[in-house]
Amino acid sequence: MFLRIKSYFQTIGELDIGNQFFLYGIFFLPSTSLIAFSFLLLALIFSIKSSKNIFLKDGWNYPLILSIGLIIFSTLNITFLNNPYSYEKFDMQIILFNLIKWIILLVCFIGFQDFLNSNKQRTLFAKFLISGTIPLILSCFLQKFYWDQGPYQIFNGLIIWFMKPINQTGGVSGLFSNVNYTGIWLGLTLPFCIALSRTEKKLLNKFILFILISLFSYFIFETFSRNAFLSLMISFLFLIKFKYSIILLLSQISFFIFAKIVNLNDLNLLGFNFNLPIIETISNITSLSINPEDSRVVIYKNAFSLIKERPFFGWGASTFNFNFTRNNLDILNLKPFHTHNMPLELAYNFGIPLAIILITTSIILLLIGIKKLSKFTFNKEEFLISKAWIISILIIIVTHLSDVTFYEDRIGILITTFFSGLRCFVKDNKLSYEN
Repeated sequence: MFLRIKSYFQTIGELDIGNQFFLYGIFFLPSTSLIAFSFLLLALIFSIKSSKNIFLKDGWNYPLILSIGLIIFSTLNITFLNNPYSYEKFDMQIILFNLIKWIILLVCFIGFQDFLNSNKQRTLFAKFLISGTIPLILSCFLQKFYWDQGPYQIFNGLIIWFMKPINQTGGVSGLFSNVNYTGIWLGLTLPFCIALSRTEKKLLNKFILFILISLFSYFIFETFSRNAFLSLMISFLFLIKFKYSIILLLSQISFFIFAKIVNLNDLNLLGFNFNLPIIETISNITSLSINPEDSRVVIYKNAFSLIKERPFFGWGASTFNFNFTRNNLDILNLKPFHTHNMPLELAYNFGIPLAIILITTSIILLLIGIKKLSKFTFNKEEFLISKAWIISILIIIVTHLSDVTFYEDRIGILITTFFSGLRCFVKDNKLSYEN
């Protein structure tokens, strides 16, 4: 009996330690990825060690286990049995390296659930995520107004803040290498800022959150990323009361029309050059076309063609650029590194069965979460944090229909963590429901 009690408390202690590593990892994730990955790896080890006999009891883990098996078999099939690159100069180590990345991310979905099981844990995650995003905002500010000749690095490149010239990135990207990465990170964090601002009682904290919401929104526009702008609209539409959302939309449309009429290009304030990113962003969105020669359409067509050739086990991760360039060398001066659509990407990499399993599992999980959210009747904080979580999942799904920011390591871990938390929300029986 004594040994059982001792073992029980050791298990609880290990998860507590793992939870601390998890939160520190989330805090450092956007700014110092090396430190973050180290903390998250330790958290994952504690989770697997403490829950090694529990994860098999959760039916939602079975699609993930099956997916891992399909990914491994697909990679082995390409490498040893049916290699489409045997007569090509292609480094097969790239496929094996990305195999490991996919497996780690799927394992994280299972392992991180130990640290997101309760609403209290998910709220704490949100606070660490927001706090850890402040360095990203700082890097965006510095890139916009002071230092944009990066990348800047320390420890022999182990920690890099890119902060490239804006004329190279096409917008503010901050410490990330790409404006779409910055935009999606800010877009996924913003819903929690809004949710916490509506539940915070201390005036100072509410004011700080309001400032962060303003900065997040401003730099989302400054990225000139369509998906980032879309995430901003989704956040405001679903997390702010309907009448305020309508006012926000009307004010943005009115401002856009006014700027077009008077032909404003920029505003100068206090010596800083504040251009109007909303104008260019909305212009980019409204100028979208369906020209069959558009680069995105060409990418999709070729993705479908390649999937038809190997529908069951795919071509291997991170090979799309190679195959696309080989097939379209004289068509476009374009070298896409992925299909720009997550369902197509999964089908291309590992086959249609794997794509169906993961996409179907994600959609069903989201629909169950939405249905469960509708049963809330009190406890405002629980409701808003859970709603922000679902809004972030919705942003992930919508934006990954036209881009695959998942491939950025930090964003891939963040997205995996969100789905892990959604699974915890669905199975959480300690929330407040209607009778």
